[in-house]
Amino acid sequence: MTLPAAGALNGGDLTSPLLVNANGATTKKAGTEDEYWEAADEAERRAANESGGEDGRPLLFRTYKLRSAILHPYRALILVRLIAVVLFFVWRIRHNDSNVMWFWTISVAGDAWFGFSWLLNQLPKFNPVKSIPDLAALKHHYDLPDGTSKLPGIDVFVTTADPVNEPILCTMNSVLSILAADYPVDRYACYVSDDSGALILYEALVEVANFAALWVPFCRKHSIEPRAPESYFALEVLKQTEHGPEGFMNEYKRVQMEYNDFKMRLDNLSDTIGKRSDEYNSKRTSEGDAKATWMANGTQWPGTWIDPTKNHNKGHHVGIVKVLEVQCMVVLDHPSHGHHQGPEVIDGNTGVQLPMLVYVSREKNPSYDHNQKAGALNAQLRVSALLSNAQFIINFDCDHYINNSEALRAAVCFMLDQREGDNTAFVQFPQRFDNVDPSDRYGNHNRVFFDGTMLALNDQTTSQPNLINIGESKSFLDSVSQAIKQERPITPPPIDDAFVTEMEMVVTASYDKGTDWGKGVGYIYDIATEDIVTGFRIHGQGWRSMYCTMEHEAFCGTAPINLTERLHQIVRWSGGSLEMFFSHNNPLIGGQRVQLLQRVSYLNMTIYPVTSIFILLYALCPVMWLVPYEVHIQRPFTIYVVYLLIIIMMIHIIGWFEIKWAGVTWMDYWRNEQFFMIGSMSAYPAALLHMAKKLLTKKDIHFRVTSKQTTTDTDDKFADLYEMRWVPMLIPTFFVLVANVGAIGVAMGKAVVYMGVWTMAQKTHAGLGLLFNVWIMVLLHPFALAIMGRFAKRPIILVALLPGKHATSLRSLVPFCPAVISDLPRSAAADSPVAKRISDAKESDVWVAVEEGDVSGAGSGNSSRAVLFRTMKVKGSILHPYRFLILVRLIAIMAFFVWRIKHKNQDGVWLWYMSMVGDVWFGFSWLLNQLPKLNPIKRVPDLTAIRDQYDSSKLPGIDVFITTVDPVDEPILYTVNSILSILATDYPVEKYACYLSDDGGSLIHYEAMFEVAKFAELWVPFCRKHRIEPRAPENYFGVKRRPYIGTMQEEFKSDHRRVRREYEEFKVTIESLFTTIHQRSEVYNSKNGKEHGMKATWMADGTQWPGTWFEPAENHRKGQHAGIVQVILNHPSHKPQLGSSASIDNPFDFSNIDRRLPMLVYLSREKRPGYNHQKKAGAMNVMLCVSALLSNAPFVINFDCDHYINNSQAFHGTMCFMLDPSFGQNTAFVQFPQRFDDVDPTDRYANHNRVFFDGTMLSLNGLQGPSYLGTGCTFRRVALYGMEPPRWRVDNTKVTGKIKEFGKSTLFINSMLDAANQERSITPMLFEQSINDELTALMSCAYEDGTSWGRDVGWVYNIATEDVVTGFRMHRQGWCSMYCSMEPAAFRGTAPINLTERLLQILRWSGGSLEMFFSHSNAFLAGRRMHPLQRIAYLNMSTYPIVTVFILAYNLFPVMWLISEQFYIQRPFGTYILYLITIIAMIHVIGMFEVKWASITLLDWCRNEQFYMIGSTGVYPTAVLYMVLKLITGKGIYFRLTSKQTEASSNEKFADLYVVRWVPLLIPTIAVLVVNVAAVGLAIGKAATWGWFTEQAQHALLGMVFNVWILVLLYPFALGIMGQWGKKPVILFIILMMAIGAVAITHVTFHAAYQTAWSEIANSVSNAKSVTGSSG
Repeated sequence: MTLPAAGALNGGDLTSPLLVNANGATTKKAGTEDEYWEAADEAERRAANESGGEDGRPLLFRTYKLRSAILHPYRALILVRLIAVVLFFVWRIRHNDSNVMWFWTISVAGDAWFGFSWLLNQLPKFNPVKSIPDLAALKHHYDLPDGTSKLPGIDVFVTTADPVNEPILCTMNSVLSILAADYPVDRYACYVSDDSGALILYEALVEVANFAALWVPFCRKHSIEPRAPESYFALEVLKQTEHGPEGFMNEYKRVQMEYNDFKMRLDNLSDTIGKRSDEYNSKRTSEGDAKATWMANGTQWPGTWIDPTKNHNKGHHVGIVKVLEVQCMVVLDHPSHGHHQGPEVIDGNTGVQLPMLVYVSREKNPSYDHNQKAGALNAQLRVSALLSNAQFIINFDCDHYINNSEALRAAVCFMLDQREGDNTAFVQFPQRFDNVDPSDRYGNHNRVFFDGTMLALNDQTTSQPNLINIGESKSFLDSVSQAIKQERPITPPPIDDAFVTEMEMVVTASYDKGTDWGKGVGYIYDIATEDIVTGFRIHGQGWRSMYCTMEHEAFCGTAPINLTERLHQIVRWSGGSLEMFFSHNNPLIGGQRVQLLQRVSYLNMTIYPVTSIFILLYALCPVMWLVPYEVHIQRPFTIYVVYLLIIIMMIHIIGWFEIKWAGVTWMDYWRNEQFFMIGSMSAYPAALLHMAKKLLTKKDIHFRVTSKQTTTDTDDKFADLYEMRWVPMLIPTFFVLVANVGAIGVAMGKAVVYMGVWTMAQKTHAGLGLLFNVWIMVLLHPFALAIMGRFAKRPIILVALLPGKHATSLRSLVPFCPAVISDLPRSAAADSPVAKRISDAKESDVWVAVEEGDVSGAGSGNSSRAVLFRTMKVKGSILHPYRFLILVRLIAIMAFFVWRIKHKNQDGVWLWYMSMVGDVWFGFSWLLNQLPKLNPIKRVPDLTAIRDQYDSSKLPGIDVFITTVDPVDEPILYTVNSILSILATDYPVEKYACYLSDDGGSLIHYEAMFEVAKFAELWVPFCRKHRIEPRAPENYFGVKRRPYIGTMQEEFKSDHRRVRREYEEFKVTIESLFTTIHQRSEVYNSKNGKEHGMKATWMADGTQWPGTWFEPAENHRKGQHAGIVQVILNHPSHKPQLGSSASIDNPFDFSNIDRRLPMLVYLSREKRPGYNHQKKAGAMNVMLCVSALLSNAPFVINFDCDHYINNSQAFHGTMCFMLDPSFGQNTAFVQFPQRFDDVDPTDRYANHNRVFFDGTMLSLNGLQGPSYLGTGCTFRRVALYGMEPPRWRVDNTKVTGKIKEFGKSTLFINSMLDAANQERSITPMLFEQSINDELTALMSCAYEDGTSWGRDVGWVYNIATEDVVTGFRMHRQGWCSMYCSMEPAAFRGTAPINLTERLLQILRWSGGSLEMFFSHSNAFLAGRRMHPLQRIAYLNMSTYPIVTVFILAYNLFPVMWLISEQFYIQRPFGTYILYLITIIAMIHVIGMFEVKWASITLLDWCRNEQFYMIGSTGVYPTAVLYMVLKLITGKGIYFRLTSKQTEASSNEKFADLYVVRWVPLLIPTIAVLVVNVAAVGLAIGKAATWGWFTEQAQHALLGMVFNVWILVLLYPFALGIMGQWGKKPVILFIILMMAIGAVAITHVTFHAAYQTAWSEIANSVSNAKSVTGSSG
């Protein structure tokens, strides 16, 4: 930001100020003495104190200079480097020896220019000064005790030109931050210049005025920082205020909701104006008028119309009638004219005083040059002179805002200071940005310039007046003399006809004509960088300027983080600099009073793009490598390079000093170097071409204005960083990158080809040249990432690609080189494989419809009815090769075993036997996994068919079960969203009921259900009216844009805004339940403390909660409380109940919407210490019993509390299978795939698990069906009761007298026959005492004693994976299951993205699988009703952890490397490796077929492989260990439940991914990782010791391939244990390379010392006895 004196801009005795594109403040602490800075104004302050400080004006800022200890060495280094550069030139001229003299001449000219340019840049930095405002002194001298102020007036200018490229929300946030600044409101005014003349900006300012009445007092009351609401509400941590956290949070949430409404209104302005204009235009069509744009007051907008016409388009629009005739409209009047009235929100105070806010849009006419931003600023300057005429002016770009509310005060500290205040023309603040990516890839922060160069220029001098022509407006001429008076408030004159005429005059397009505006007055015209040249003019008249840094950044804005936009910005700046050089403002001839070093600095600013010519030439030098012979720029080459290294090193040492005193970081310095190089090969040459064209053709240059509107995915904060927008400007840089990559490859190729021919000097020269190429590539690293697009999110890909390119260059070189060497080793390097996403396979590509009768299984239903789902099988062209490959691999495995047995290894027999057992188990495990996949089947529900055959009256009833335990570990917001999605699903409301089981007995869950019931009265009709998807509000409102599929779009936006506001209030209520209940309980306990003597938890009706209390007591703690059941929402009537029409009290029109809600029940079973409550399985069984009495629906769906309905047709989809005439009666359950929302984009820990859900489950769909997976599953109730399927029943089921199996509840047993009717609706019983007694008995701990519950009835007990074993029991009885996939996904939930939580989840699953194997549910014990391949699938599910014992052993075999020189598992080793490679390759080829027919991606498949290896090295062996302990001790295993509550920062979506939670479970995998890293290093070290081409070395390297493969598979784990460093995978790559290199060097060092030559080592090792293979 710049704050110039108004008089300086208006001309006369003072002239205009600098306007730099500035905004922002420093990130480092400013204004304190430290090891680098010391006070420079002590003498002045001492004199001021001695004189009482009243000799004019006070001292209002502090000045600091560099300490001598750093300044003098800094200056000395500059002098030494200057001498070195001169000596270098002398040496080069004296040794003008080169085999390409023309190139030598160019290089000398380039080096001379480099030296000259460096000198221009360095000399002005000889005396850096830091100036810090003294805000306390300003307040002391200018703020009066009565609350008034003597501070001078300030006019604030905001400029914008396009509401699309410069988003309107940014502009309005800028204005709001200005209105809320900490400055007397009667002392400043805000002017918004709209150069587009768009009505939308004017009406947006009206909205700003309304919202400011709430926002400004909120900011003042709570000292809010920053005061731009968009930035403030994005803060992660809120500052607590003196008004208390509770009062603050209430107001905070209220203001935030108002701000969300304000944003919604801004978003709707375009539609609002369009509809209003269409309405007005439709009334006037008969008059033949054009399609005008209409204001809210019914008058035509005089600016740009939506449908442009003459006088109403961009570049051509006229004034506004009467006061608005000159397009200058006062939106907020000056505060001296009265208070602006706002809503009563903050402390009940409705009087809100705000600064004056003015909208300005100058006249546009095609006949005139409007001079872009400079012309708009000059128009603002003239209008403000008439309206407020403040002494000082501050200007903003529309995307910048006030980040420090005291910034305006800081600026005037310099203007009012007694020393040089009168001679200070402007105060410049550093620019800061808040949207730049953390690594600042393209140097947007530019701190080297703002915190280095600007501090160095911070000391200039004096002025004399000039007489100038400023136009014909008398009022404006009168305002010039008034502007010189300081400490004057701004008092606008009355707006009469004469005043309107004057304003109309000063904003006309012709006003500048014949005047000094744009030359000697105001902002300078005809140069793209109007800011720099305006500042130069001011300095040329003798004015001084100040650079202001503040501890808390003054201003912040946005910067282009897209490479192309950033380069366009640089082109405009550098082109403007060149225009300045070739104009009358050339620093060599202009500015008579400019200080010498200031002139040098301006000269540097205007000619720096010229340097790029020579940089580009040097960067293209590597093309010379393509010449067969050596090319030297200078001879002797070595001395030349030494000179260069010294000079370059010295400039970086000088840079180190600048880093120290400027307070910037090495990263800032490095980014500055990198982007200067990128600009020198793209933007600067483009600017030079533009300038040359202008000089030759005399035509002005048009530079594209930087767009601030992103076109990329807004869900990713830095998405624009990864979007590649190709423009011709990028070609030179791309060519330089390719040339240097090729040069490295060619250099390496020449080194190989000429290795035996080159002399040592030639080799040295090649190595030195190579360093230059590498340096260029390092500097171009950000550019290389940019052209990779979204692949740049994984920089490791770039590192992997470059060696492949080098190898390609090496290979291409060999055919053209002399045949010095007869045989060259071939490189195995190739381009690094990149996982590519395979699009979902279409039916015509992979799947084909199955003919009726082809599907295995028996149907027993009514075949006359149409089937309700479609069945598809894999095409023969894919299925047959897939099966054939499985057979071929099976034969290959058998042949491998036979070969191994015939070639038994006599050395290390124990290891051979162990590996043989492992390989046999690997083959057996693979066969168990592969056989069930021989016949994959896909079934898709036919929703049209079920709607045709079953209207709402015929659909069966459904009971929906949700289970939760803890409102903290399982956040209550997840649970209530799950319930809301169920209540709003598209299914007849009288046909289903929702049950919540709270196993913690928490009052919070109970009261949350009542809040859910209240909000559902609004949410459910809203969903039905507008066909909302998904119907969980948190997920619906979390998506920024969704296509509207309803039929009432005109009402949708208003309904959406109101419902969202209600939901935000609902969330606040839910989140405050903890506090509300606790405070209520404290009140009741204080009243009843003497009577009861314990602190109970109290319900809202004044009764004690029968469940768990906050302070546990007897019968009121977790694991010990009474059973509770409460119907929250009663069963609805069978007739629709339509909502009411919109009214004053009810803004929603639900007149045609059914507002009924399904039944909602809360229950918490009884808990007693002496009983095993069987965790989730026990809770599900209690829900099954309770629901049998209350609704008794024939079908049951269960959800985890963090899952919600994502597709409102899901219930219809599941009924398609249950009601199908052929297979429905024998279908026990329908399983949906699990999908998750919160998984990181790369799915690092394979949470999506698509290989299992979309591969294995589809395969089982061709047998008896998929296994039950715990959530998102629909059951037939009678199947849960343990009844047999119809096709296996001998006679009708008899349930009377089955008390021993089902318990003593007669009502429950009688309900079982009704549950068998699959077309039955739900008919709840009337609540009577007998029903209550039955419910109490069913929920009691003792009810299941002596019954079959948990074994043959309900969910199975005593196994951690109660889901899989429950499904197994049903399949064993002969039931079938179905796998249903829908688009969009039926259900979605959350998954643990933290490594430790994910591993604990896997531990529970694998432990439960082993428990299943060692129980009565062993797949071997299943009866004849189970399909043989289904039995094999269950056997695989229950034994898969065992195979990992052998995997872990194989992974640890590299330890053998540390014992002796060589080990062989099998001999002959080469044949053994060939067998292994063949078998492993075949399994991956089979995997590619599965990837194809399962429609998953290569990334999904790779993640599955990687996480299986991670689990195999830690989790699965731990599960095996647990199971062994259980079998030995007879004690059950306790597995920790997965927490769904993140502990990481909520400001970062995937923050939990980078949190390391250390547990012993991680140790085995870390050991495997370390061992294999060491093994790779040892293999390289041994190969180097033995000789690379010996047989032993080749065996070692073959073994190393195994180790590298293990490391690749453990890559996600390695990232996980790196924590926050895991965000930069390249760090991991560097660490691994360093570790491997260290091990290799250590081995060579300790072994080579005792040998005379590598050949002797190889001979001795080859004769040594060995017992096993390399690394496995």
